[in-house]
Amino acid sequence: MATLAQIRDKADTKLAQFWDVLIAKQEAYFLKHDTFFGFNWSPSNEVEDGVDTDIGEVNRPSRKHHIADVQIPTNTKLPFQIQLMRHHGEEHGFTATVRVKLLDGRIFTRSRTAYPVVQKEVYDNTDIDNPVLVTPKAITDWNLTTTAWEELDVEPTLDPEPTPSPVQGTEEDGSPLWQKEYVLDENDNILSWEYVLDGSGEKIPLDQNGNII
Repeated sequence: MATLAQIRDKADTKLAQFWDVLIAKQEAYFLKHDTFFGFNWSPSNEVEDGVDTDIGEVNRPSRKHHIADVQIPTNTKLPFQIQLMRHHGEEHGFTATVRVKLLDGRIFTRSRTAYPVVQKEVYDNTDIDNPVLVTPKAITDWNLTTTAWEELDVEPTLDPEPTPSPVQGTEEDGSPLWQKEYVLDENDNILSWEYVLDGSGEKIPLDQNGNII
């Protein structure tokens, strides 16, 4: 079993290598489509203990009709899962988030957000009917923000707590006379009767059949 430090160091090393590949593909994609691509967690299954795992087909890529331009080899080995989220609006960019999982169940993540510095196309418009491209659009630099590793706060999955539900009776004039409290299980079956509230608010215990003891 690898230690946390070993898993993070391995992930950082591989991420630095993969980032160069990713940024080149994003740049080419942006220059062709004026946006970046994104995809859900890939590999699709959790990667545990820093085991090198094929990324496979990227999971639910955005802009599916341009998937051919993503071209990440399915046998790319990663010791983590990675997710790409596109930012599109006034500024185009993307955030890459990676996560590693230890055998003890703990999950750690870090992310990098990238916004390009874009050089716009420049044309020579001497001949208005036949403008000549002088300088093509290009990404000249990147503004990057990288986070440190942090543990993901995952709440344990517990069986839902039974919740009290009222059964209310009324007098003929419509005013409340009593209220029985019981507990339901997840299938809405009665687990137990608790008590009945009489008109004075006193709690009178009930037996398992809902009768006053």
